[in-house]
Amino acid sequence: MRRSPAWPPRRRRPTSVTDRRGVHGAANASRAAGGLDHAITAMFFVGLAGIAWLSVFGHRGIAPCLGFMGLIAAFRADVWRDGLALLTPVRLAADPLARAFAALVVFSLWIAISGAWSPKGGAPSLAAGVLAAPLVAGALAHEIRHRNIRWRRMMATVFVGAIWLASFALCVEAFTGGFLRSIVPPEDLSPLRWK
Repeated sequence: MRRSPAWPPRRRRPTSVTDRRGVHGAANASRAAGGLDHAITAMFFVGLAGIAWLSVFGHRGIAPCLGFMGLIAAFRADVWRDGLALLTPVRLAADPLARAFAALVVFSLWIAISGAWSPKGGAPSLAAGVLAAPLVAGALAHEIRHRNIRWRRMMATVFVGAIWLASFALCVEAFTGGFLRSIVPPEDLSPLRWK
């Protein structure tokens, strides 16, 4: 004859200190992830507003804005895990994106190595710049893809609002003879500034 199970079922209690630490470790990890989420959101807020403003004024600070946004997003471990997974043989054989990324990595390494016999210096910095572009773009795409629709709408609103404000400032600039551009570094010394 089969025995009936005990009713109500008993709850399992932590049997060791490591179980309790595991619960606290998960709570600490979620708090850390929440702090990183807030930091990334703040950097995206500032970066997108800066990109919109600087693009209207034709400023050269757009690349640093993108770089800082990609740098803060790169603090997530899954960005690196998913990025390095692109270089596995299976992904390289099946995925054109993985092959393009691998080609950029090899091209950047070739630039850095060829600088050893180049008469002009600066090859390592050029290689870093070439490689930084796909790394930053990948980190940004990964972050945006894994966020919810509400967060994406908020960032889109920030970007569009900054473009509207920058366009208004550009109108003010046109009527004041370039006052705002004269106080934003670097100074524009080109002879075509007033044309």
